[in-house]
Amino acid sequence: SYLVIDEAQESYWDGSLWADLFKRIDCWVSPYILLFTSYGSPGRGFVGFNEEKHRKTPLIFAPEQQISLRADENVKYYSPFRAPLLTPVGLLLDKDEAMEVVALFTKQMQPRPSLTEDLKEGLVIFSGGHIGLLISLIGVLHKVPDIYDILRKGRMLDWQTVARTLFGRPRVLFQHLSGEPFSQGMPRPRQTQSSDAIRVFKWVIFCHGLFKFEAEDEDSGFKDALENICR
Repeated sequence: SYLVIDEAQESYWDGSLWADLFKRIDCWVSPYILLFTSYGSPGRGFVGFNEEKHRKTPLIFAPEQQISLRADENVKYYSPFRAPLLTPVGLLLDKDEAMEVVALFTKQMQPRPSLTEDLKEGLVIFSGGHIGLLISLIGVLHKVPDIYDILRKGRMLDWQTVARTLFGRPRVLFQHLSGEPFSQGMPRPRQTQSSDAIRVFKWVIFCHGLFKFEAEDEDSGFKDALENICR
């Protein structure tokens, strides 16, 4: 049997729950407990862009207990005695899983799109394995008139066409994504379009990245924006 607890960060105040139950869990005889927690600001959305700061986890979880964004193969080597029992788990899809999602999701669409392999791979790469973004990108194909006209006529849709019509027009792309469920997890424009945040974004784009130590000589507004974005 399993005990599944969602929004577990809301229980951090309960010292007895964590000290008397969770911290006494024994991997051999105790029940399995699965905790879903937020490391951001669950009450108000975006750490750093609001006054409320994130709350820290009161436990240090072993690598074999953690689920990260991408499956960490190092988990296998953390506990040699349990290595055969450990399977690395990640929240983001790998390429094969993502391609399967594309195939399953497009089967349900009307008209059913015919996508070339290079387009499928392009959508997978662009999504980074995020299933919400991947499904939203597929859904957006029906929203762009030029693309929908191709689908309606039953013609094959390729990466070059979508790249030119959709990905080559970032403003149009983000306008369409704003109506998808994926956008609910994104910061609002007012939070990312401040002058300080824009300065950070420009630096990252033009210089292909930004290390915190490089901002040591910048003003406080720039440093605060960088800190908020990193969170």
